[in-house]
Amino acid sequence: MSFKVPQQPPPADDVSDIDDSDSSESTSEEETWDDWVSDSATRVATKSLFDDQVFASVTEALEHDKEAHGFALEEVCKKLCTHL
Repeated sequence: MSFKVPQQPPPADDVSDIDDSDSSESTSEEETWDDWVSDSATRVATKSLFDDQVFASVTEALEHDKEAHGFALEEVCKKLCTHL
């Protein structure tokens, strides 16, 4: 399953300030949720959401928060998405 990341256009009064000088950026490729998910699996030092402990990966930090603080981010996100 793939989701497109919505891109907000600038407000109408800010259109004159847009700098189009860098047109080398490809507009044919759009970021998808899959791009974000693959990035989240990499091992990056991650701080707990509730204390000062730092873990070797996002997964380890979220597991700590679930066990030590009773907060499961994935479950919260699922609940929020069902209410949209």
